Amino acid sequence: MALAARAEGLDYLAAAQSWNLPQVSPEELERVTRAASTPDFTLTWNLEAPKNYWRGDASRCLGHGWTVAMRARTASGRDAIADLLEMNALDYQSEKPTVPNFESHALIHSLGGIVAYSHPCRWWRGKWGGQGHYPVEQNKFISNMAPELPFDTICGPTYDAIDIMMQPNERIANEAALKLWFLLLDHGYHIAASGSSDATFDNPAVAYREECASTRTWMARLSTAKPAFHASPDRSRRAIASLRADRCWCSKSEGIPAVMS
Repeated sequence: MALAARAEGLDYLAAAQSWNLPQVSPEELERVTRAASTPDFTLTWNLEAPKNYWRGDASRCLGHGWTVAMRARTASGRDAIADLLEMNALDYQSEKPTVPNFESHALIHSLGGIVAYSHPCRWWRGKWGGQGHYPVEQNKFISNMAPELPFDTICGPTYDAIDIMMQPNERIANEAALKLWFLLLDHGYHIAASGSSDATFDNPAVAYREECASTRTWMARLSTAKPAFHASPDRSRRAIASLRADRCWCSKSEGIPAVMS
């Protein structure tokens, strides 16, 4: 994965969730990602968090998010990765109680990270079910939408950014997300716009397709226009400051911004 990212010309890549480690711990994640990093490329880890469904029901998504620069230990020494995974119910996890996304946002911020709502207007219909107590449905409404975003905006905002550009084939969802962002701006909520591919280099189904890493969030210091992410000790601080100051744009390339906030 690190080699593929470097071949793509990336300075920074985060591996999320399904880590192929014998034992997952914050310290082990830090060790293996540092070992794969080079002076001009940083591999790190993050979480797709929140990633939350009411009682594990795919039609009742509470919203997905991504994080950057989050510490993995709380002030009291707790494993924050385990805490966040416990706070979020994935598909079919009907036994988990419902925890609102703003609580995940608050934990991520307390750990020094930032969090963005991803693909806030994505949904489709298809086959789902057959696990737990959920029967198979051939034409189920499946949601990746963010119904908690309005509340999280008014009472906070509790999040830092919103994805307005996803995979190229998601034109309708991208247009809806862009309209949502404009609506927030029109009402005085100056939320940073971001983009992500929601894909992965190590999945054979998408690793060599255009979707993988075709949409990225470039973060730059306006004074120098250099990428905020690079292999230096203070890369995370600059990345956080850049996004919170709306210094980001969505584009297919760094030099041709499509939308700038």
